[in-house]
Amino acid sequence: MFEWNPVNKPNHSRRVEKRAKRTAFSDKTRKEIGDRDGWLCIVCKRIAAEIHHIEYRSKLTEDCSSKRNGCCLCWWCHNEVHTGKRSKELREWLRGWKENKLDEKGDYKA
Repeated sequence: MFEWNPVNKPNHSRRVEKRAKRTAFSDKTRKEIGDRDGWLCIVCKRIAAEIHHIEYRSKLTEDCSSKRNGCCLCWWCHNEVHTGKRSKELREWLRGWKENKLDEKGDYKA
């Protein structure tokens, strides 16, 4: 009968990290965004559960993991931005918020 002899997967490091890791916010940037927004959802002011990329990582040519491209959202608003009936409207609102409220470094305008 047939015997199954599994072979261990080679344990090598990647030359280039997976795309999701390359475009994720660093821990330092996540903390800066959270501190800037007071760890509250910028839409509804509930306690934030997510750090959201305002411009999708796939659409952005500049550094998509910069402080300027991130905001705090609660779970409900984050889900609504990605899958809700008002997702297009919310994404436009977030882009406007970014342009009107944040300076080039990603801090609130004075």
